Amino acid sequence: MENFNYYLHSKLKYKRAVPLVVSILKKRVGKKRAITQSRILEKVHQHIPVFTIRMLRMAIHEIRTKHCLPGLMADNSGYYIETDSNKLRLYLNRIDGYIRTQSEIRDAISIDLLHVKNQSNNKEQKINPMDGSRLLKRAFGDSFVNKIGGK
Repeated sequence: MENFNYYLHSKLKYKRAVPLVVSILKKRVGKKRAITQSRILEKVHQHIPVFTIRMLRMAIHEIRTKHCLPGLMADNSGYYIETDSNKLRLYLNRIDGYIRTQSEIRDAISIDLLHVKNQSNNKEQKINPMDGSRLLKRAFGDSFVNKIGGK
């Protein structure tokens, strides 16, 4: 119940912060005008003292999915609004790459979960990472597995 109350409290705070975050970001047109997460948090803290990075990410998600600031991008320089369609297309391609990578990681962890479940049916629930040597050999070959000390 405590986790649910924290979740509800966080959700109410980030919802309250969305207009404030929009007002901060709408002035940031172009990469040269980007603003970092920490700077956004500083500005939000002036109005909402207890506001976390997680709440900021939830607010940004809301802003993007509700199309409050079309062209909102983020990179290592911070958040900013992009008006160049070619740059937006490149950003979209980059996001597609992240999605593919995360999907591959998810698939790998799903296989790991099956492996752990099979092991736990036979003994303790702990997994020995090197028990996956058979899969490593199939993916990378014997020489790689031997280099890392596999069976």
